[in-house]
Amino acid sequence: MADERMHASSLPTEITLHISSYLPQSTLVNVSLVCRTWRLGILSILFSSIALTNDECIARFSRTITHGGKINSASPISQYIRSLIIASDSITKPITELGLAPLASCIPYLAQLARLHWRISFVPANGDVLGLFQSRCPQLKSVSLLVPDGHQFKNNLGESHYATLLGFKNLSEFKLQVHHIPPDLGTKAFGPLKGLVSHCPNLEFLQLYFLNPELRSACYTLDDVATWLGLEVFMPSLRRFHLLGSVQIDEASLVSSPDNGTHYFRNFLTRHAHLEELHLNCVSLASFSETADPEHLAQALPSLKRFSGPDVLCDLLVRSSVAKRLERLSIDECSFKAGISFVPHRPPRVLPLPMLRELVIGTNMFYPVLTILELLLPEAPSLERLGLVPIPPACHAMFLDLVSHTPRLQKTSIFNSTPAIIDPVGPNQQTAGDVAQHRLYVEMKKVCPELDVTRAWLAGVVLDKREAESRIY
Repeated sequence: MADERMHASSLPTEITLHISSYLPQSTLVNVSLVCRTWRLGILSILFSSIALTNDECIARFSRTITHGGKINSASPISQYIRSLIIASDSITKPITELGLAPLASCIPYLAQLARLHWRISFVPANGDVLGLFQSRCPQLKSVSLLVPDGHQFKNNLGESHYATLLGFKNLSEFKLQVHHIPPDLGTKAFGPLKGLVSHCPNLEFLQLYFLNPELRSACYTLDDVATWLGLEVFMPSLRRFHLLGSVQIDEASLVSSPDNGTHYFRNFLTRHAHLEELHLNCVSLASFSETADPEHLAQALPSLKRFSGPDVLCDLLVRSSVAKRLERLSIDECSFKAGISFVPHRPPRVLPLPMLRELVIGTNMFYPVLTILELLLPEAPSLERLGLVPIPPACHAMFLDLVSHTPRLQKTSIFNSTPAIIDPVGPNQQTAGDVAQHRLYVEMKKVCPELDVTRAWLAGVVLDKREAESRIY
């Protein structure tokens, strides 16, 4: 038995890492506490991502790094850290300005840091810590920042701190979230953001989330955002652009005739002709016409493959030349009740969607869901992932008929709230609804043999939205 234990603990590092890839983080931590050899083998997994959520965590982390950070090994753990999350998650034990100070001594050791997630309830008055991340972490390519108080933009001191916050260079991914954005914000406040864009020629992904929870309607339009970024701004490497929050989408910005008026945001899209992913998850939509020409929008998106936004825009895209390229479509609820989007038999017709692999429909109203599925699924034979709320039993027969068009379906969220299907051997008491869902699953397996519901599934676009919309305390 002892020989077997010795043999197991002496597995090559490659095999140890392969086994570890199937285990949850909590299990890996437990294993590392009882087996020294395994601990050394999985250091790169255990310490690849570190979360600092209060002053005590920061102090302990800084002491570990600056005192060598060695755990029975000649290599400091700092070389394994790829992702660092600095985020307050408690009202009683928040991160404070004083608590950030110890980070200054350990940042120079984080030479392999690639991702920084900065989400605290204030903009530091002392910019030394941020300055060190910007100057001493040469591998840093992905940054996510929160500005908790947009009103700071309006005074000189706030602008100075904001400029420090956005002093990063050579990033490939950048996410900015601004809370409490004032209704009279001007373009001057966005000078530092324009500066960051100009210092990141390889920027591939830009996400902007502007939120004012105190206002019932959006203060700004897509054209305002384009103006803030600069009417001539050009990001040569940009492939993914997400715009979320308190911004209004209007017809003039996107789908009216190019000959009518100014189109600052559409011009922004046209300049970035290599854009493959666009998310416009904004708070309101204004003045959309049932007779809008889908090609007016499609012409600005010649490379688009993935889109998330209001149903009216999704409806236009699947009736346009973009349809043949779409790989992922996430449809937000907006005008379903108005009968503007996804109206059957309305010209131009929905075009074939040969590349569509993922479809997400974000509404709890079953009639619009089935209407959309009736229009899209016959055109999407290669669909693999379908994000929906649970379908009521009365609609199961119709739903089964529709998914017969998508025999390659592998993942769906419709069973997420039915534990008896995801974990049939668990201690679950089946309700009548559970029984109906199980019957639906059995019938779906007949037409979609690759369907797998052994784990609850959520679309990546849904998880991205939840992360973007998460609040600090």
